[in-house]
Amino acid sequence: MSFTQLLRNLRLKAEGKPNPIDTMEKLRANLAQEQKRRAEAELEITTLQRRLAAYEQPRDARGRYTRIGRAAT
Repeated sequence: MSFTQLLRNLRLKAEGKPNPIDTMEKLRANLAQEQKRRAEAELEITTLQRRLAAYEQPRDARGRYTRIGRAAT
């Protein structure tokens, strides 16, 4: 960033006008929060899907996992 841009941003900040640098930092922070929220939601979904799949696996009379039409593993 050039010296003139820094001076311009300082002048805008002193005048109370929006500063492009601050705006970009806020946008980056919002993007990071949204990415984190989506990653946590995706992790929760996959965890619940794994638990449901394990719960729904067929079992024999002794509680061992079985494959449909085959013996227990």
